[in-house]
Amino acid sequence: MFLRLLPTIGVSNYLSTGGIFFHEHVSAYTGRNRRMFYIAICDDEKYFRIRERELVAKYMDSKSYKFRIDIYDSGIELLKERSKIPQYDIIFLDINMKEIDGMKTAREIRKITREVYIVFVTAFITYAPEGYEVDA
Repeated sequence: MFLRLLPTIGVSNYLSTGGIFFHEHVSAYTGRNRRMFYIAICDDEKYFRIRERELVAKYMDSKSYKFRIDIYDSGIELLKERSKIPQYDIIFLDINMKEIDGMKTAREIRKITREVYIVFVTAFITYAPEGYEVDA
C-alpha cells in the first residue's frame, strides 16, 4: 500500500489526466473479475465531498466500471460503520477534519483491515511521512 497526497484543488487534474494510481488499482480489480467497486469518500467540507464524488463517478463511468460511493462527513461517522469498512476497495480520506482527523481515522481503519487502499486528499504535503505509518 502507498501514499498519494492530492491537493484538493488538483483532484480533477489528477483524475482527468488518467489518475495513474486510481487507474492501476481499479484495473487490477477488474482483472480479478470484480463486479462492483465499493468506494468511500470522507471529508468534512460539503463542497469537496460533492466534488470528489463527481470526479470519481465520472472517472468510473468513463471506464464503464460498476461502483458504489458512500459519503461520510467525518471520521467518526465513517468509523461508526465498522462492519462496512472491510468491504471498501478505496477510501478517499481528508486529513484536516474536526473531531477526529484523517490520520487518526486511518489508524483506526488499519485496526479493522489492512486491505483497503487509503488515498489522502489534502493540500498539505507535510502529512506524507505520517501516511506511510498507516500504509496509505
